Amino acid sequence: NLDGELATAVQEATMWSGEFDKLAASFMSGVSPDKTKARRVGGEIAQQGQKLKATLDELEGSADFQAREAYHTLEVMARRRNVVSMRAVEQLMNWQGQGLVAFADNRPLAPMPPSIDPQRIQGAAPRSPADQSIIEATLPNLLPFTESDFDAAEAREAVLLKGEFQRLCRDHKQLIGLGETFGGFDPVGKEFYLGQLEQIAFRWEELIDDAQRAGVDMNPAFVSMSKERLRRANMRPDEFRNMVEEVYDIFRNQAEKDKGIGS
Repeated sequence: NLDGELATAVQEATMWSGEFDKLAASFMSGVSPDKTKARRVGGEIAQQGQKLKATLDELEGSADFQAREAYHTLEVMARRRNVVSMRAVEQLMNWQGQGLVAFADNRPLAPMPPSIDPQRIQGAAPRSPADQSIIEATLPNLLPFTESDFDAAEAREAVLLKGEFQRLCRDHKQLIGLGETFGGFDPVGKEFYLGQLEQIAFRWEELIDDAQRAGVDMNPAFVSMSKERLRRANMRPDEFRNMVEEVYDIFRNQAEKDKGIGS
């Protein structure tokens, strides 16, 4: 479970951030820290940074669409919330860890990675994983209805809507399965897949609207999960949809770029 691995990596890194702050405070006050401690703390921070890098690399380079989507959602979410991205945190951790080891070995400190904004690194390492909603294990994927919800509705339309619900569940499951090999698609195939995802999302929106008009009650667990997802993201429903579209645009732009490379 890559989401769980990501959360664990950040949690372990958080444990050592306080130790780094103490050493950094010594540097700032002109006091040379104990080199043995600096080497130990630096080694641990660098190790956790490498774990975080490995997980992020696995997400970004996965053949599975959902894994790649999770990675780009991390980056887009950070940009929209104007916070340091997980990728920048990983690079910062590795730089900090390697810097402490270099100090302990009397070697010069390497320059800060150019992708890191010095004005924004204050507190960049996550302090409370519970507050970093996007790095927690994903919320359970629940359906907005169950078949019994349609059976309980009195409106005649509920029978037809139940059939559409069953078809939509089947089509969505097949599309998710197809996405497991997304990385092997050619650019046209990737664009087609993104279009199919958008079509599925539209069908779900239509079904939810039609079912509610027909008096079909929504799954309370789904409603609760949806509210929690928006709360964690600190977004309204329209903002969340725009974020998803921005993530899809990243895939589209890459597909367009790949077309040019292959021509």
